[in-house]
Amino acid sequence: MRNIKLLKMPAEIADSCGLYRGQTTKVRVISINSDGIEVINRSKNNRVGFIKNDFLKTRKEDMQILSSLYVYYLGEDDEYLHFCEDVIYQEIFNRFEDIYKWRHFSGN
Repeated sequence: MRNIKLLKMPAEIADSCGLYRGQTTKVRVISINSDGIEVINRSKNNRVGFIKNDFLKTRKEDMQILSSLYVYYLGEDDEYLHFCEDVIYQEIFNRFEDIYKWRHFSGN
């Protein structure tokens, strides 16, 4: 799998937490539950983040409270900042890239 470097976006595109979509950041696990894990990071507004099970590559059994992960920022909603692990982000990005190529060359 090839590495994809994302360009840093202008400041006016950063979300209210001060993170850019697609930006990598380090988070710490604060709780582990059946839907995923809650995490904290050093965002501008100190909001709690969440990583759904679908966006985790690391096994939850191997995690501990306050262990750290490097993740990509996906966006925010009223409740959480949303993140996914690096490997998952690359897979998602490659899927969208493949869909774009298919549509571009098929004329759809």
